[in-house]
Amino acid sequence: MRSPPEDVGGTPTGSVAARAAHEINNALAGIQYSFLLIKDAIPVEHPHYSAVAAIERGVSRIAAATQQIAEAYPREEVQP
Repeated sequence: MRSPPEDVGGTPTGSVAARAAHEINNALAGIQYSFLLIKDAIPVEHPHYSAVAAIERGVSRIAAATQQIAEAYPREEVQP
């Protein structure tokens, strides 16, 4: 993994990356939950059911990428 880039424009890069990873994970959780509801409603015999595995792989890839970002740029505590 690359080393973290320097702070840019006075905004700590790590803070921005951590916030972005957090927001992506929040949205991804909603997508994953909604997808599970749809998946459960579609019969396995449906001609488009084969897309289920592709969607699950995509969700997993995004989750893994945001996890790597979160680990590389841990959230910093905001000082009052």
